Amino acid sequence: IIKELLSLSNGDYKLAYKLSERHILVEGTSRMNVKLAAQFFSNTVANAITYCGGIGLLDSFNYKDAVECIKLVNDWFDLHNTQHKYDKGLPSYGLDIEKQNELLMKMNAFCLAMRVNLNGKPSSKLLPFQKGIIISNNSLMKLYEDMKEKYDISYMTSRKLNQDVLENAFSYIKGMTESASNCITALDFKYCLRLYILGKHSTSVFSSNKNTEDGTDKNLLDENICLTGDFLQNNEDLFDETANQSELGENLALMPNESLDLLQHFEMSV
Repeated sequence: IIKELLSLSNGDYKLAYKLSERHILVEGTSRMNVKLAAQFFSNTVANAITYCGGIGLLDSFNYKDAVECIKLVNDWFDLHNTQHKYDKGLPSYGLDIEKQNELLMKMNAFCLAMRVNLNGKPSSKLLPFQKGIIISNNSLMKLYEDMKEKYDISYMTSRKLNQDVLENAFSYIKGMTESASNCITALDFKYCLRLYILGKHSTSVFSSNKNTEDGTDKNLLDENICLTGDFLQNNEDLFDETANQSELGENLALMPNESLDLLQHFEMSV
């Protein structure tokens, strides 16, 4: 249907001015281009198909189902993309809760019934994008119920409900490992997150403010300020046998210098 619509719009007068070959022949990262998807599943395209079908130009296609599908995705996308209380006449989620929940449930049913052809065969399982849509819809409904109960809100601007900040933070933390692998270990994440929270490397995700000066050091501690080792070496009174015996009732073994050196090496490697 879309190819036929494009062929009918080859002249100066275009029925679907937003559409081009780029929208149907996508490759690589273009498959994740939200703008192309929003233009494809838009009311403009749905109205163009309806017009062409109404005058008999698309009689060989089941254009009515295509129009219904495109309008459903368009309305669902608009509901998840409101920035104001009334965004271009569209009420934010919560202001028309019954119709909006009906739309979300209809989109859920559509995704559950959808089967994508992979290698010429329909997939027997839901693909990640289908699961993501269903999870987003259910999360939006439950979040509104929770916020309504706790804070008595009347609506939510759904465009602000995204995980962009979380994804940016994780990408930056992953980059701190200097690893080409797509996976990082839990231990790597733990230590990189600690450095990130301390502020030495957090310059690009949330803000440019940080609580340390710029530097090229890879460790927050150098050999002169290993906290535990330096503390023990400069406080010999802690190992006085008489003091330990009088206070604790038993002798504490003295810590040899080799152990302190080992402790210092451990701190420097963390």
